[in-house]
Amino acid sequence: PTLDKDDTSISKYFGEDDQENKPSSLTDNVATRDFMLTASNDEDTIIIDARGSSFAKGHIPSAVHVPYSSLMAKKSGENSKAGYFKDKKSLKAIFEDVGIDPLTSKTIVCSCGSGVSACSLYLALLECGRGEGSGKTLMYDGSWQEWKQVADLPKVLPTTT
Repeated sequence: PTLDKDDTSISKYFGEDDQENKPSSLTDNVATRDFMLTASNDEDTIIIDARGSSFAKGHIPSAVHVPYSSLMAKKSGENSKAGYFKDKKSLKAIFEDVGIDPLTSKTIVCSCGSGVSACSLYLALLECGRGEGSGKTLMYDGSWQEWKQVADLPKVLPTTT
């Protein structure tokens, strides 16, 4: 089945209290490759890449590395359970440690290898208090898998010696 971009069934994922932050369609928060080309040179846009060690093998220019695994609690503690997101204070600190204010007015685009683990970044930003319905938090679902296949797109690749 295909998704209707005007499908209102997305409402079931938002509580009644959160209807104002609900995207108006399923594509409102998705960045295209063309958008990303501009975003990679825009100081008002932050690109975050959720991949692990493969980030070092190549990434979109200006992307900031925040591995999705760093957002997850490794063992249960006072404020979090193993396998779940760390607590809000810890999540904010992870972003701030790489120079990102989760509440910035800049656009933030979440990326990864194939558009899956970037969802962890997106949800962690929401957990930090970033508003979803603002149009300022986007997912690049094509991610590195799409980007690396287009020869003329700029890439940051490791230098070979």
